[in-house]
Amino acid sequence: MGSKITRLLIYKFVNNEIEGFVTMRKHIIFLLLGITLILISKSVNGTHIRAGEIIATRISTTSLTYRFSIIGYTDTGSNVKFGGGEIDFGDGTVINIEEGSEFGVIEVIVDQEKQIAFNVFDIEHTFQAPGTYIVRFNEKNRNAGVLNMDNSVDTPFYIETRLLIDPFLGSNNTPVFLVPPVDEGAVGVRFIHNP
Repeated sequence: MGSKITRLLIYKFVNNEIEGFVTMRKHIIFLLLGITLILISKSVNGTHIRAGEIIATRISTTSLTYRFSIIGYTDTGSNVKFGGGEIDFGDGTVINIEEGSEFGVIEVIVDQEKQIAFNVFDIEHTFQAPGTYIVRFNEKNRNAGVLNMDNSVDTPFYIETRLLIDPFLGSNNTPVFLVPPVDEGAVGVRFIHNP
């Protein structure tokens, strides 16, 4: 009888040790998996564009040359740089702007806590005739997780401005926002952006 009890106790002890080992092994595997995911996520280039605007300024009253400032508000937590996109002047001229190109994007950190940077590059363009032009800029790498968009990370960032060049109106520039268009909304609360 004593040997049966001893065998039963040994069996229970070994069985508990095996279950404990399996449980501990699962915890270690989950811990290693979590650490691996964290390390991988740090090395992946995330997306970055939060908001933007185009400002058109007429350089001279005697020509139809404008300076366009393409402004992007970006996430400083990303390694991706602003400026690798395409600008369409609405007159058939389209320029592909590569990251690190001669346009020289200037980046200034606006809010360190919210990880927001102001990025701008300027480009000049001369129109051939008066008229109404839609100037567009688009670039990939929009922020992921935008709640009011489906699949925001794969939706190209797009901004445009309408420019009316009319000799009877004089020198025409686009409006300039006084407040950056980077906002935070709250669920169930009315949201207003007043530039």
